[in-house]
Order: sequence, then structure tokens, then C-alpha cells
Amino acid sequence: VAHAIDVEAIRRRTLSGQAIPTGSMWTHFVNGHSPEAEGRLPYDRERARALLAEAGFPNGFAATLDCPVGTYDEACQAVVAMLAQVGVRAALNLLPNTQFIGRIQRRETGFYMLSWGVPTFDALYSLQSLARSVGQGADGNFNLGRYSNPEFDRIVDRIKVEV
Repeated sequence: VAHAIDVEAIRRRTLSGQAIPTGSMWTHFVNGHSPEAEGRLPYDRERARALLAEAGFPNGFAATLDCPVGTYDEACQAVVAMLAQVGVRAALNLLPNTQFIGRIQRRETGFYMLSWGVPTFDALYSLQSLARSVGQGADGNFNLGRYSNPEFDRIVDRIKVEV
């Protein structure tokens, strides 16, 4: 899927140049950013098709792409069009934000686009909410894939208390 999306075209045309493509969870504005993590998988439709075939989907597949209304509708539309070019038939489902957030938090979606701001300008905000195991307070509160790694959790917990 990543190879099917031309992020530079979305940045340039859809978002009028107002974006910073990165392979990382955050940009250089966030404390904890690493230039080494910026690399993205290259836009390569042939590679995307080959990987889909290797995964057992030589004719692609159908899915619903859930997106919040008014946040980045045009980017979601562009992604749907790009996915279609490699055989992923994504039906766009634009939802009011409250319905969208409820849907993803109840894990009633398998394919969605979500933006994540970092108001603290510190990587901990994203690491704790998006990647740490679900726990107390903000721990894993948006870890919607339920990723869990005890060693990673220990590192995040250390970040909370060490400067």
C-alpha cells in the first residue's frame, strides 16, 4: 500500500505544498526527530502490484477507507484513486469526526487515515499514545492496532521521567 501512494503528488497538488512528507511519526519540529527515520518507501506502482500478488492478492482487493470529514477529504480521495491504480478498490467513507473517532476506537475499521498532532513538540506524546501498550491514562490510548512490546514500554516509561 505504501508503494502505491505518491505522497509527493499529494503534498504538491492536493495540499498546495503545505506538508512535510516523512517516514517517521513526526517531523523535524518535534524533539526526538531523527533524520535517519525520515526515509519513506518509494512510490512504485509496479512494486505495489508485485507485493500484492506475493501476499495472495494478484487481482487486488476491496476495502473501505474511513476518513474524517473536513480534515483532509481531498487527500483521502487522492489515496483512493492511487490505490485503484494497483488494484486496491477502496470505497471512501467520509464520517463526521466524532463518528470517525468512535469507529476507530471501537476498532470497527480496518483501513483509515488519521492525522496526529504533537502539541507538546516532544516525541513522548506520540510514543505514549500511539505505540505503547494499552495501560493507564494516556498509555496506548490510540494504539489502535494493539501493538505490545514490554521492552518498548519500559523505554517509553523511562522517557516519561528522564530528561
